Amino acid sequence: MTKVNEKSIEVFNKVIEPKVENKKHVALEKSKVTDKLKEFDFKMSHYRNENDYTMIASLKKEQGKLENEIVALHEQSEDDNHKLLDEDIKAFNAAYDKEVKELKDNNSKLIQEFNGKLQEAYEVYEKIAANKVEAIRRASRRNYMNTAINNPDQWRLSLQRNTSLVDDPFKTNTNPTTLANSFKEKLFNINGRADSEYNNGNHKW
Repeated sequence: MTKVNEKSIEVFNKVIEPKVENKKHVALEKSKVTDKLKEFDFKMSHYRNENDYTMIASLKKEQGKLENEIVALHEQSEDDNHKLLDEDIKAFNAAYDKEVKELKDNNSKLIQEFNGKLQEAYEVYEKIAANKVEAIRRASRRNYMNTAINNPDQWRLSLQRNTSLVDDPFKTNTNPTTLANSFKEKLFNINGRADSEYNNGNHKW
């Protein structure tokens, strides 16, 4: 198979994913601090109702630290190590579009090749079907003769002059349904093997 440039995957692995993962980590920390601030609001409300200004003053100090922390986290999430820049997105999309176009063109060529092979298979199958009919033409005559021998008074005897090829005279399991099921199973197995090349670690995803 034609090897396609992996620039989009490199940009994703080195730029896009690390920044998104960094931002996810910061978002998690912001969520934790936000939960603590909500808890502080509840406590402050409680101590106001109790007129306990000593505890309120103490809580305000801690609240201030948390507010500073969440501001710092927000600023961190917006720096170049965390935020996807326009140039990052453009670099990925440009590489992606180019590579997928190559893959699409390659897919079209492979489909043409595949259809060509199928056409060859159809032509061979035409010969198989014709060969079966030749066998059945002869078998029908033998059946006619044997019936006449075994039932000499059978006046309804007639020669079979057609066939649906449902019964394979050679017992080779080449009727369309059997072949279609076998072909379908093989295609699913091929898809599975292609996918497992990455899932089983033979290739890096």
